[in-house]
Amino acid sequence: MYRNARTITLSLSKFTNSGTKHLHTRLARQLSAYGEATLRYFKTALQKKHNNSLFIFDDIYWSAGMTKAWEEIKNHTSVTLSIDTFYFGLIFFKEEIKEKRELKIWI
Repeated sequence: MYRNARTITLSLSKFTNSGTKHLHTRLARQLSAYGEATLRYFKTALQKKHNNSLFIFDDIYWSAGMTKAWEEIKNHTSVTLSIDTFYFGLIFFKEEIKEKRELKIWI
């Protein structure tokens, strides 16, 4: 269902309580890393953006890390319009738009 997700199959019965806590910590770090990678891609792509650019970000609410990345992306100073569809986000850089706009269209 999620193209960016990796399948993780675990049997938690094999872990002790401390092992389970360690597992949750590792999983949280991996999910956070997706958001960090998205921000890196965004910052790299910014170098090529122009007035007609459209950036599309998938799975913006997939994890806390991705949601944080989405918030940072849509609040970037060069972004003039963001559209949040819950499943993906659209980012525009239109110079004609003088006041930043944020739209939510949840399907």
